[in-house]
Amino acid sequence: MYQAHEERLSWVDGTYLPDHLKIENWGAGDSVLERVQEALRAYGSSVQSLSATIQDFVTKVLKIENMDDLLEENEAELEYRVRMADARSSIHGTAVVGPEEEIYKISTPITGLPASIVILMDTVSAAANTPKSKLFGNMTGTLGSSSGKYDRANWDNQVETFQNEICTPIIEDDMRFASAILGVNFDDLKLEWVDVKEKGEKETAETRKLN
Repeated sequence: MYQAHEERLSWVDGTYLPDHLKIENWGAGDSVLERVQEALRAYGSSVQSLSATIQDFVTKVLKIENMDDLLEENEAELEYRVRMADARSSIHGTAVVGPEEEIYKISTPITGLPASIVILMDTVSAAANTPKSKLFGNMTGTLGSSSGKYDRANWDNQVETFQNEICTPIIEDDMRFASAILGVNFDDLKLEWVDVKEKGEKETAETRKLN
C-alpha cells in the first residue's frame, strides 16, 4: 500500500458550502457536477413532456349517436367507421359523417409552458454558473439569477480569474514534478490558456445542435 504526502496532492474545492455542511461532506465543497446534473434532468424531462404535449396538441372527437348499441352489435364495424373518418379527414382535409354524427377537434391548452421552459433554462444556467448564451445560445446572457446582473462578460472574467489564480499554480506544480522526472527544464515550458472570449468551432456546433 502506497501513501502520498499531502504536499503531492492538488486540491480544488467544489461549490461553496456552509461550514456545518462542509464538515458533513468530509471537508469538501458541494459537487459541481451533481448540481448541474439535477437541473439538467429536470430540464430534459420537461422538454420531453412539452414535446409529447405538442404532439397531442389537437385531438379529433367523433360523436356518434347510440354508440353503446353499435358497440354491442358490431364493434369491428364501428372501429372501421372511426378509422375511415380519420383517414378522410387527414388525406382530403374534409370529414364525411352521417346525419347523426359530429366530428370536431379539442386542443390542449399550453398556456405558460414556454415560460416554464425559460425558468428551467434559468435554473440550469444558475446551477452551472454559466450564461444561457453559452449553454443554449440564448443571447440574453443571464445566469438565471433574480437580479439578472451577471452577463457573459462577467462570466468570462470569472473563468479567467479561476484559470489564473486556481488552476495555473496547480498545473505549474504538476509541470515541475513532471519536468524533474523527464529531465526537462521547467523554464522552457509555458502554460497558455485558450481565450474564453473566443467561441470555438466545437462550442458553435454544440450550441447549434441544442437549438
